[in-house]
Amino acid sequence: MYGKRHAMRILVLASISLTISIGMHAQYVETFESGLTNGATSFQAPTGEVFNLTNDFRIYEFPTFGANSSDWFIDTGVLEGNDNDPPAQILLADPNKVFLLDSLYMWTSNDDGANLASGTITMTGTGPSGTQQAVYTVSPTSNSGAGWVLIDLVGSNLYEFPIQSLTFEYMVGSLNYMSMDNFSYRIAPVAAIADHGFSTPVTLAPNPVRDHCTVHFGETRSVQYQLVNSQGTTVLNAFVPNTQRLLLDLAPLAAGAYSLVLYSDRGEQTTLLLMKQ
Repeated sequence: MYGKRHAMRILVLASISLTISIGMHAQYVETFESGLTNGATSFQAPTGEVFNLTNDFRIYEFPTFGANSSDWFIDTGVLEGNDNDPPAQILLADPNKVFLLDSLYMWTSNDDGANLASGTITMTGTGPSGTQQAVYTVSPTSNSGAGWVLIDLVGSNLYEFPIQSLTFEYMVGSLNYMSMDNFSYRIAPVAAIADHGFSTPVTLAPNPVRDHCTVHFGETRSVQYQLVNSQGTTVLNAFVPNTQRLLLDLAPLAAGAYSLVLYSDRGEQTTLLLMKQ
């Protein structure tokens, strides 16, 4: 694909001390086609948030060889002998924001970007709620801009997962080059639950959850709770009198991120991020 070019370079929920306000947020697709310089190691969201590229990643221009025959993309450096060690990352600079990754395009090689090769890419997302991974086999179909592979994160552990750093890894020996384009994502704010908080610690476990999870309040309360999905729809709504804990059955729900909103008879309110697997 890139035999004659000189390339470019181109996130376990345990903590509940933060809540991610996901709701309905605009989707952006970064194509890297405007306002960037060759070799740049950062790009900016339409709303101003800065993404930084680390290690071998950089932005590169090579006409018609980007996804869908575009000109700009991110890669690990054509014909530069890079080994992606340490692994390259995309980092959201604002600690008060996270991003939700929906999809992206990839192209891979085992001879330093000169020709296509199939291989496995592991993406690790890390954010205020912990870490999740998604693993994909990337199989380009040609050495051209038409040969890129769409990676759709719907159904993966990373879909709807709030990310602040996204790491890309591949096994050296099977691959030694990757490129990425058409980065589709949403931005969401992170808010401290202490702004609303209960007077005693509120804990939720396990998180992520497959079937059931338990919320502990520390003291007896009457509690109204609402569980809201990432589209802003309330999927559970109930009142539980005089309890120190809630047992939630989430088995019927779809995988993804949910906000658990809690109201007590003491006038307290808090929101926790919950990830359903």
